[in-house]
Amino acid sequence: MIQNIYPQDNGMPIYSPSGKYWVKLYHMGKQRRIEIDDRMPCTANEEFLLPKCEKIDIIWPHVLTKALLKLYSYQYQSYDYVNEEVGDLSVVYALTGYIGEYYLPEKGESKSESKIF
Repeated sequence: MIQNIYPQDNGMPIYSPSGKYWVKLYHMGKQRRIEIDDRMPCTANEEFLLPKCEKIDIIWPHVLTKALLKLYSYQYQSYDYVNEEVGDLSVVYALTGYIGEYYLPEKGESKSESKIF
């Protein structure tokens, strides 16, 4: 996943002095380039709101999360979507391009009895 974060050096993301990063994510059948900055949203007590690493200089979890939030922010422009989530498979698709499928076992079928293949 970090191979989709730019700027890069030898295939690994590097610090951007300008504070701008680009993340390649899949959306609506195409790979999109999402531009974000390195500003981190915090609480009034200066605690990070997004995922972070123990080492303060590793910002890739924050950059990736911020890009995902920006990609799906169009869904939350109206009050119709207030109680909905992005969904696990949407995130998998955005990161990998893989279109997942939901599988719901039939009523009365236990997980051990279900035949996925």
